Amino acid sequence: MKQTAAPSLAAAMLEEARRRPRARRVWAATGILLLVWANLGWVLTRPEHFVAPTLITVTGDLGNWFAFNGIVFFLALCWLGSRNPWLERSFGLDEMLLFHRRLAMVTVVFFAGHAVFRSWSISMQMGMVYDLSLLYRLRLSEWPLTLGRVVYFAMLGCAVLAYVGQAMQKLAFRHWKRPHLLYYVLFPAGMLHAMLWGNDMGKHPLVDLWWTLMVLFAVDCALRLQYVRRQRPILRWRLDAMYREADHTVTAVLTPATSAARKSALIRRWPGQFAVLRVPDLAGMNEPHPFTLSGAAPGAAHAAAARALPIQCTIKEAGDFTRSFLRLAPGTSLLVEGPYGKFLHDVWSHRALALLAGGVGVTPFLSLLRSMDAAGQHLPTVLLWSNKSRTDVFAVGELVALCRRLPLTVVHCLSRETEDFVAQSPAQQGMHWQSGRLDTAAVTRWLTGEEGCYACGPEPWLAGVLRSLQQAHGIHPRQVRREHFFW
Repeated sequence: MKQTAAPSLAAAMLEEARRRPRARRVWAATGILLLVWANLGWVLTRPEHFVAPTLITVTGDLGNWFAFNGIVFFLALCWLGSRNPWLERSFGLDEMLLFHRRLAMVTVVFFAGHAVFRSWSISMQMGMVYDLSLLYRLRLSEWPLTLGRVVYFAMLGCAVLAYVGQAMQKLAFRHWKRPHLLYYVLFPAGMLHAMLWGNDMGKHPLVDLWWTLMVLFAVDCALRLQYVRRQRPILRWRLDAMYREADHTVTAVLTPATSAARKSALIRRWPGQFAVLRVPDLAGMNEPHPFTLSGAAPGAAHAAAARALPIQCTIKEAGDFTRSFLRLAPGTSLLVEGPYGKFLHDVWSHRALALLAGGVGVTPFLSLLRSMDAAGQHLPTVLLWSNKSRTDVFAVGELVALCRRLPLTVVHCLSRETEDFVAQSPAQQGMHWQSGRLDTAAVTRWLTGEEGCYACGPEPWLAGVLRSLQQAHGIHPRQVRREHFFW
């Protein structure tokens, strides 16, 4: 049988980039529709309260409004937090988890609003100004109400643990992540509370919304269970080799350890995507950590050719996990999940590129440049790479060679090197060195402002780069595609 030619890397990525906005709009419309449904139901189930409102009905209705919107947000949290594959294909896992963080805070506030205003209304019905015990008392005689309080306290506890673990870095990943599994119990428990205790959830159209949300929750659970059941053999990879790039940076070469892994989606990855790595057989290393796939990506290449390619992850020592990872021996068994992310999917929609990297944030751009070189396709590109010193820089020889083969300019901005060091650095085609930070002056000098801009690096560094782009060329932060360092 004659094999159909695979589309070019540029064509395949352009098609992927065209599909993504359409899918995102569908998901956004679905979320908005559910919120409209909740708010419309809130209005239609209490018309008499709008005719003759009292403080008791207003506070009670406001509490219910918080609840109806809160359950829609709660369902969205479950879909975002379960690494739902349907959502990931449209948004990318990094965007999903960032939005999950923000939405979690909003959801907690909405359920707090529900508790505060409903308790206020009930207190007034009992002839009291405010009975604080309504917020926390647990009585089996009123178990549907007690169930709602337990759900809220557990949800609040999960949010606090996540904040202490992520934002404050005071808890290990496993200590704050595992309690999040309670969400698969808390959502149906909260919905049961709403149906049994709520005075209007059983009325149309709110009862229809209730069943719709429960069905969507069941679908999400089924997708997650299917993923857990099927993915274990697909995730099995082996550390084939590890070579040092810089003082605290290595590149790990991984090969499939099972026939299932050789057919996994990682084989058909795109430039700039990342994988989630775990070492299941070593204590303290069975927690997921994301690393960029820094090698050339086959993208649209035929599966037979792609299976011959190993994957590479360039890793910088930055904590206990990476410190231990750098000491792993070849042959170590790994669980590799992915690929994730949509960071560079739309690069071919631009006529020229500006790639701004902070430290090891260069890895998705190395993947892109290597993929362009391997595919024989390219765009005029400027890579502005910020590091502290020359010892942090790696792949110099490869980048010099890429500058000869591609319309590529590489500028190293070294914040702790002197002008004398820069003056002594050898002049090479397309490769430039300068002392100082990647600031407004550097952006003004090397970029025209017409390029499609992509930035990857630590959050404080990203903030500075975004300011420099805006000051130098009036490029709004929303025009810059960013990959965030977080987990």
